[in-house]
Amino acid sequence: MEHVVARVGAGTIPLSVLIEFISQKVYTDLMRLIDLLPSKTDLEKKIEIATFFSRTQHLFVRLEALVKWSNSASKVDKKFLTS
Repeated sequence: MEHVVARVGAGTIPLSVLIEFISQKVYTDLMRLIDLLPSKTDLEKKIEIATFFSRTQHLFVRLEALVKWSNSASKVDKKFLTS
């Protein structure tokens, strides 16, 4: 991801890269959760799963807000959002 930021410009990240990064983070977090759960009690499992879903939902709500903002912002360079 660093090479994309350097190529595009400081402070600018293509939306496709951001979506890919978030998807990879959620996948990695889910795999860690799957590895962690067998050693937990039922109550701890429920708490861990609820925490994971809450964080993931929050992350995607923020992404949705960013996408909605980018669709209405006149100053956003559309070529960076779709590349």
